[in-house]
Amino acid sequence: MLFQPIFFAPLVALLVQGAAGTPTSHDHSLAHHKRATCTPKSAGSASTDDVPAIVAALKQCGNGGVIVFPKDVTYMIKSKLSFAGCINCEIQLDGRLKLSDDYTFWNNSRTQIDIRGVKGLKFHSPAGTGEIDGNGQAAWDRFGSVGDLKRPVMFAVAGSTDVEVNGFLMKNAQNVFVDIGSNSERVKFINMDLTAISKSSYLPKNTDGFDIGASKYTTLSNIFIQNEDDCVAFKAGCDQATVTDITCQGSHGLSVGSLGKTNTDTVTNIYVKNATMKGATKAAGIKIYPGGPDHGTAVVRNVTWDGVIVDNCGAAFEFDACYNEDKSYCEQHPSTAQVTEIYVKNFSGRTSTKYAPTTGHVFCPVEGKTCDVDISVISKRFSLLLQPIGQYKDHSCPHRLVKFEVIFLHKPTLMSMTYLDLSGHITKFRVSQTPRIKRNRPAVSCSTCRARKQKCDRQQPCGACQKRGLQDSCHLEPVSRPTTALLADRDDSRVQNELRQMQSLLQSLLSQPNRDQAATSCDKLAQGVDRIRQAINDNNCRAATAPQVDQPPDIIFGSLAKATSEDVLAALPSRQDADMIVSTYLNARNIAVPFIHIHQFRKQYEAFWNNPESANLLWVSILFSVLAVGAIIPDGRGNYRQSSALMSFSARCLISGQYSTATESSVEALAMHLHARCFHKEDQDIDLSQLYALTVRIAQQRFYHVDGGDLLQAVTPFQAEMRRRVWYYLQYYDVLLSLEHGLPPVIHENTYSTRHPTDVTDDEFDEESQVIFSCPVTEIHAALPCVYMSRLLPILRRIICHALGFKTCSYKDAISLKAHLETWYRSIPACLSVRSIKDTCFTNTSFTFMQRILFQLIYNTGIALIYRPFLNIMSLENRYCETALDTCRKNALRSIEVYIEVDREIQKGGKLHNDQHVKANLPVNDFFMTMIMAPLEFFGCPNLPLSQKGYIIHTLETAAQLWPMRSCVSSYALESSRLLQVILADIHSSSSIERPMYPNISELRQDSDLPQHFGYYGSRNEDACDLDYFLWNNATASDWVREQIDMQICATDEA
Repeated sequence: MLFQPIFFAPLVALLVQGAAGTPTSHDHSLAHHKRATCTPKSAGSASTDDVPAIVAALKQCGNGGVIVFPKDVTYMIKSKLSFAGCINCEIQLDGRLKLSDDYTFWNNSRTQIDIRGVKGLKFHSPAGTGEIDGNGQAAWDRFGSVGDLKRPVMFAVAGSTDVEVNGFLMKNAQNVFVDIGSNSERVKFINMDLTAISKSSYLPKNTDGFDIGASKYTTLSNIFIQNEDDCVAFKAGCDQATVTDITCQGSHGLSVGSLGKTNTDTVTNIYVKNATMKGATKAAGIKIYPGGPDHGTAVVRNVTWDGVIVDNCGAAFEFDACYNEDKSYCEQHPSTAQVTEIYVKNFSGRTSTKYAPTTGHVFCPVEGKTCDVDISVISKRFSLLLQPIGQYKDHSCPHRLVKFEVIFLHKPTLMSMTYLDLSGHITKFRVSQTPRIKRNRPAVSCSTCRARKQKCDRQQPCGACQKRGLQDSCHLEPVSRPTTALLADRDDSRVQNELRQMQSLLQSLLSQPNRDQAATSCDKLAQGVDRIRQAINDNNCRAATAPQVDQPPDIIFGSLAKATSEDVLAALPSRQDADMIVSTYLNARNIAVPFIHIHQFRKQYEAFWNNPESANLLWVSILFSVLAVGAIIPDGRGNYRQSSALMSFSARCLISGQYSTATESSVEALAMHLHARCFHKEDQDIDLSQLYALTVRIAQQRFYHVDGGDLLQAVTPFQAEMRRRVWYYLQYYDVLLSLEHGLPPVIHENTYSTRHPTDVTDDEFDEESQVIFSCPVTEIHAALPCVYMSRLLPILRRIICHALGFKTCSYKDAISLKAHLETWYRSIPACLSVRSIKDTCFTNTSFTFMQRILFQLIYNTGIALIYRPFLNIMSLENRYCETALDTCRKNALRSIEVYIEVDREIQKGGKLHNDQHVKANLPVNDFFMTMIMAPLEFFGCPNLPLSQKGYIIHTLETAAQLWPMRSCVSSYALESSRLLQVILADIHSSSSIERPMYPNISELRQDSDLPQHFGYYGSRNEDACDLDYFLWNNATASDWVREQIDMQICATDEA
């Protein structure tokens, strides 16, 4: 009788601990805390340094404020500009920062603009007009003519975390544009243009676009760079860097290195995706110094270049382990670097004739090591030079080519290797051709925007190409696409032509004389041709008249028609009604799920009504699920017919949105649909546990079980937090469904790394937040119960497995589990601790009451499950069985006390009267009461302590009379009442007990002062709350820890 076979699913979701995306005590709007804003004043003179004014603004608004550089205003930077005082602040650069060209002054400075020691900074241009001008022409000319100039880095990020730079132009840096290092973490550069264009004969030397050094989780996305050195250089200490959608013009490529000049340099976990390289000396490569006394060594691991377009580059890929040294030195001192897991994939395009007929070089003079380089590209024709530098005596350097599918062309007919003596350097070599299907899709953007994966306005030239000065390369070539019917007719026509030719040939043979035997055969062939033609015609007729085959039924939802935009608009209530239902749901904090962010949902909701046809059907499914739940709440009984129809349409949107492919929003849509299904006890055509298991599997396919802040670099802090809330919700349902069905949990501790949700309200963070801070634990808000419940779930999973008896139970295991549960219980903040409702403040909401009671009942449920395995009716004389039974009885009595007061307070005159949210949440509490009382069904309550006998009996009788009143809405209340009747019957039959002098519940008026007739439970620190407050058997200790100590003492005495 541990798990009662009672229908649990309809209202179990009401237990979800308030949404950290739900209102507090009022309707929400996007009301954020107003931030201090400062606008530095520009002197407007090229001879005046504006840095002091900027520093003054930073002092005033740098701590969480906004510093604005207005549009069309130029600020002269004549000394080093540091943003070190910026803490979680925002820089809005719509104007221009112009650095002075005084290279003599800058020669003694390492950086010009410094982001050092900053935690939380957004440096962006809201209007897209921002610019930092390095004014480097004078420095380039001086360096080109004399060469004695150090030149500083223009923009440096050092020792900083959570920095985002977005949406403006950097131009004409004296030296390196951007340097990221000094153990910085989570630095992002997005939508940036970096250009260095000289107006003289001296080129802008050493103008690396990005030098990424000692750092983690660096992201570059949608970048354009025109310079005269490395486009992006991954330097020593770089780890977990991602570069996507980058275009480099005239650079030295996307390079790892140079490494190993004097120390042991490490570069690991680099991923480059979708790069366009124009006129570079090489598209991509690795540069490592050789060994010997003059140099160090290097470790390069897990580096990927994937999807690189090569446009007139000198080489497609180069690996040089003899960087910046001559051949003789490298022969004497080959590199000792460790180079592993290098992947060169999906390169395409053409190289220049610089190294014709080869298109790339892999120089691998690594002593005693394997150059682990995988090269896979996509063409049949190739020419890649793989060679050592010089002839080595005993230094074997095998080169592994697991797959060699593509290479680059500079001559269409070139198919031979230019270096033949490779037997000692190649361990495996295979050419394979992957079949390609070319689809003639119509172009929706110009060629340049298509390569950069940007939106295009389809003008000639488009706005993006005009901004970057690429008007000549902007081409839009629409392609007509034949329809499916036209293609089918074309294929059929070709077959008919072939048949006509065969028939004509046969007729010519038949017309020749003296061909009697041949004529017979030809007649048969002609008849066969006629039959083929007739069969084709018959098939076409049947295909034209055949009815359309329905789509196969969904494995979960069965046969449902897909939803179209017209169906969506027809199924929705009016805008006014929908607004009211959505508002009702979002304000029901005991019911709303935690993973719907109030403000994000509001914006999506408005966008949907503005353009319903363009909405994502999975998001539309979420909307219908919200409406389905909200339609039930207003009158307590709810409009179940309307709710059921809305829920069914939510399922249709799930199928139309192809939820099973694990696309974006599929997990949230499934989870919200599961939540809505739990409100329909009369319409359970779907097994909720199966729907839940499917949701978990799709969540794992979407990596919700991996913390977004650790491994998924493309995930923003906002997305990472919402993913944590989804995963918490799934874990919560896992525990509840396991309790209902008596099954082991689906999720286990060693299968996920997602952290607990953050204790933060929706008002404190949004999609633009770079850092999310926890709120102080002083009062209950929607997110706080989620955090503490998330910490409890791993303990409850262990308790469930313990109660199910998969392993032999021991007293030590039970003590350990109870210790963990007690530790969590004591960690609950005071605002969540249970107390009498009459003693709480008048300002406390019903949400506060119910969360406190809910935490107490869940704790009591855990206690009951811990002791349940040791209850055995056949061994009541065993002192441990007696201890377990004693504890379960007291635990049940304490829970009944709590629940009686709740029932009292929802009566007329109580604090919870007419609160429909509370009444909707009561069946979930009934479930926990059933779980707490279930172990007592076959044991009853004999040997009641005389001092408390009357009070205990009357408490049980009171509960037995209260709970049947709600049996029509809660099967658990009816079951709890049945259990109490069984226990009371056992008590009355076991001995003659004097009836207590307490009034019967039916004899009391509903508006009477009920609390005076019953005792109260106190706080966690009071005696009344202790499980030892009532003792059935004075000879039995109720503390298992004390019992274990007694056993150990007895064992010691016997020894």
